[in-house]
Amino acid sequence: MFAPSTPEAPAKPVGLRLIIAYKVVKSALVLGVAVLLTLAPETAGAFTEHLIHALTERGALLHRIGEWLRSHGAATLVTDARTVAWVDGVSTAIEGALLISGSAWGEWVVVGSLALLIPAELVSLEHRFSVAKVVVIVVNVAIVAYLVHLRLRARRGVPRASP
Repeated sequence: MFAPSTPEAPAKPVGLRLIIAYKVVKSALVLGVAVLLTLAPETAGAFTEHLIHALTERGALLHRIGEWLRSHGAATLVTDARTVAWVDGVSTAIEGALLISGSAWGEWVVVGSLALLIPAELVSLEHRFSVAKVVVIVVNVAIVAYLVHLRLRARRGVPRASP
């Protein structure tokens, strides 16, 4: 008559759910870009050529950027972007899956992968400052700190707060 009751898994904290949502959305978007760059490299190459032309027609600084892009070749840029998109998309999807699984080691894998990127992001920021880079660094540091906080609380036996 009644189905046997199964113990419900404790709800994930809001912060962890937000990180999971971010990972899932980011991986879907980046993998979408990777697929487009893989299936339509000519279109991406034509867009890159159009962008280079548009840049070289606008002001001295943008002209220099356009010439730099032209000297590095549109095909090379598309190939590099495709490779980066596949690696980033797949690794982000794996991180999201590990967080969804709820395993402690999965959270540590995400902490490690993000923590390894922070020094490179700081060096990149030193070479060329941008607000977007600062936002990425702040978000990654916050995620690392939050996940470490969750893991250390769990290790001490402190239950996670309910949503």
